[in-house]
Amino acid sequence: MIKNISENHVFFAGGLGEIGKHISLELLNNDIKLTILYSKEKDISEIQEFNEFGIKTIRVDYANIEQLRKVFFDNAIEGITNSLISLLGS
Repeated sequence: MIKNISENHVFFAGGLGEIGKHISLELLNNDIKLTILYSKEKDISEIQEFNEFGIKTIRVDYANIEQLRKVFFDNAIEGITNSLISLLGS
């Protein structure tokens, strides 16, 4: 079965970090729908830059499993593959 890569939605933990930004742009270049998760205060201009590309950014507490579960269920896209990439701790 051949699957179109653009039929994917990625939750990306750490997508605003140094390495994460580069990977985020590659995912966007491949038409992958992207939701970036972050935990620390970020420069608002960084977040606005991603939002201008239609990328949803969500601040989360990675230690709060219930909050993460809610974020995943509330923001998953029906009908396509939803997955998680994590660069936390890298």
